[in-house]
Amino acid sequence: MGFDPEAREMAAAAVAAAQNISVNPANLIPGVSNFDPLLLPKARAAFAKVRLSRGRAKVATLGDSTWAGIGAGTGGDHNLTGARQATVAWTIATILNGRGLPAIPDAVFSCGAVPAPTIYNPNVVQGSGWVLSGQNTAGGTLWQNGTTTGTVLSVTTTTPCNAFDVYYANVNTAQFTLQIDSETPVTVNVTSAGNALLKATVTTTTEGIHTLNIVRTGASGNVFIGMIDPYSTAKPRASIWNMGIGGSQTSTWINTSASWSTLNALTTYAPDLTLINLGINDEGNNVSIPTFTANMQTIINGAKASGDVALIMHHSCSGHEAQEPATYAALQQLAANNNCPLIDFRARLGLWTAANANGQMYDNLHASGPGYADEGSMIADLLARL
Repeated sequence: MGFDPEAREMAAAAVAAAQNISVNPANLIPGVSNFDPLLLPKARAAFAKVRLSRGRAKVATLGDSTWAGIGAGTGGDHNLTGARQATVAWTIATILNGRGLPAIPDAVFSCGAVPAPTIYNPNVVQGSGWVLSGQNTAGGTLWQNGTTTGTVLSVTTTTPCNAFDVYYANVNTAQFTLQIDSETPVTVNVTSAGNALLKATVTTTTEGIHTLNIVRTGASGNVFIGMIDPYSTAKPRASIWNMGIGGSQTSTWINTSASWSTLNALTTYAPDLTLINLGINDEGNNVSIPTFTANMQTIINGAKASGDVALIMHHSCSGHEAQEPATYAALQQLAANNNCPLIDFRARLGLWTAANANGQMYDNLHASGPGYADEGSMIADLLARL
């Protein structure tokens, strides 16, 4: 479902003039409320830097499997073949690029807790010894290698870059190297000092499509890897981070038990804007509205430590119709309390029966590629206004 932004703005201006009120035209788009660029000063400043080629912007899409992209692909387990490049985050980056705001969607956060990770993201090669640990973090779980030296965990970009930030857990004595393509590897020595989530950066002189190779080289100790974030200092872009975790509830995202736990990792990564899309799994597990609201407020507080926030009301799900109005009401109150926009995907796609009939749903909970594309288009249009 598409729309003409210019026509929307003209209609909004006419309504505002007729009623003698001040209204941001975006709020006349069905499903958009409380949107005002003035409420997103940190995101606006970051996007301005990108437009002027003075720095990058960092946008986090924080949520569940609908953010990760289950159902988005063309086949295979859970329709995951090619799914990553049909997610909401990827769609946002593609549309922003088309509108003249450079964006990159290549950051990797484990596997998003999706099944069949290799067909979900074939740009990641997980060599022998590299496994998904039981350590939850923003975007999934930490990668771990405590058994095998000389094997590669690699990520190949789809957008030109010249730098990679790699976050790792400083929990024991270990060693690994970072190598861009076939250049000289950079050694990273891991200690247990501070038990922290730390960042190592490796750069190259030429902007282009690059492969980052991570190799465990120490004879002992576990290497734990979090976010792998490629970017360019030559041509700054808006990094669109897909932090979706399959099955996650609001309770998943308030964990601060370790430096790499979900909420602590979010504050360490420090996005300029966080788009929060949670509620489906809270509804599915009968989480009370007061608990949902309290957990959401904790997440909002963490995200606001570095940037701005926009809230998402998830698309309609079969079997959740009776619970969705209460979730939406809670999000409306949270948006009002925190001076942040609320974007309602139900207003965009319609109720589940209609969205399913339009080919926008993969199953009872997850959208299809066309459904996610429509959601991504809705968000990209708003971000382009910042």
